Amino acid sequence: MIFGDPHEGQQSDLGWSVDWRFDQLMQKLRRFDLMIFAQMVAQQQFGDPSLENLTENQKQVLIDGCRKAIVEASLQENDSA
Repeated sequence: MIFGDPHEGQQSDLGWSVDWRFDQLMQKLRRFDLMIFAQMVAQQQFGDPSLENLTENQKQVLIDGCRKAIVEASLQENDSA
């Protein structure tokens, strides 16, 4: 699953709305059966795993949190291999 280079900051997101990026992230997570990452981040950040009725700010937090969680999981998987 490609989100751009995680070390480049937000370059891959420039010009795209938060709603569009959130929708794209949700589609990718569903496609790869990784919605647990979004629910985990929502639980940690907002105290509720529900992804319904999020504000624009919450969506941005969720996007960033999911990216970090996926990168960390990927790094741990590579370290154990």
